[in-house]
Amino acid sequence: IGAFAVVERPMAAPSVFRGQVVYSDRIERGAIVVRGGRIAEILDAQTQLPAGASVVDAGDGYLAPGFVDLHVHGGGGGDFMDGTAEAFRAALRCHARHGTTRMAVTTTVARHEQILATLELTRQFRQAPEPNGSRVLGAHFYGPYFRYEARGAHPGGPIRPPVEAEFSQYLAYSEDLVTATIAPEVAGAKEFALACKAKGVRTNVGHSWATFAQMTAAVAWGVRHVDHLFCAMSDKSKLRQFQLYPMQGGVLEATLYYDELTTEVIADGKHLDASLLLLALKLKGPDRLALATDSS
Repeated sequence: IGAFAVVERPMAAPSVFRGQVVYSDRIERGAIVVRGGRIAEILDAQTQLPAGASVVDAGDGYLAPGFVDLHVHGGGGGDFMDGTAEAFRAALRCHARHGTTRMAVTTTVARHEQILATLELTRQFRQAPEPNGSRVLGAHFYGPYFRYEARGAHPGGPIRPPVEAEFSQYLAYSEDLVTATIAPEVAGAKEFALACKAKGVRTNVGHSWATFAQMTAAVAWGVRHVDHLFCAMSDKSKLRQFQLYPMQGGVLEATLYYDELTTEVIADGKHLDASLLLLALKLKGPDRLALATDSS
């Protein structure tokens, strides 16, 4: 009977990052210990650092968990709708350098074949992550099922209503879809939303001039999120042009009213004034509000 000896291999010296540590409920000065590329422990400011550790001092900078971007079209010169692996790699590496560790690849209004090509690449990069790049959660199917007048920066030509013969091909990628956006007032919206729900794909409202009543219907279909609050959406003032009396709320008011609906804001200092960001945070709260880059 042989004997087995346990040989302890020396572990590489840990890396320590000091700064203001962002917790789920507070920010405190401390340090994060990293071993083998993973967070091993979080230390308060008074705890002695591990012997032999290499220390990176961020000063007053923040040490935060990796960002998860739910609405991002590209970056670093790469657009996900380019339909090439090179564009994906450029965007994923760019966002990883700036702290985004997970993302939902977001499409745009485009031709059917372009969308399918991006969904196929999303599947490939989800299954085989890019080294040194953000990990792909899946796709945020975004367009072409928008209201034309609320298209924002999207091209108007490819905007079209959802029909089953087309969207069934998109939903063939349901395991690789995180969310799908619809304007609930367009023809076929209910059928698309219910088909998404049946496939386990969460649905959003975006680029819409829906009334409050139409938003109520969308919530009943299973819609649970609204894209970029305040942007490309209806509100009481916008709906007045249709001479609706008594005056009615739109997507904005419904988003703020329904607890079932989460939403996001583009907090880049260019899309929204600080007062609107603070209003969104006050009314929706931190558990129902996300920051999104909408980056391209």
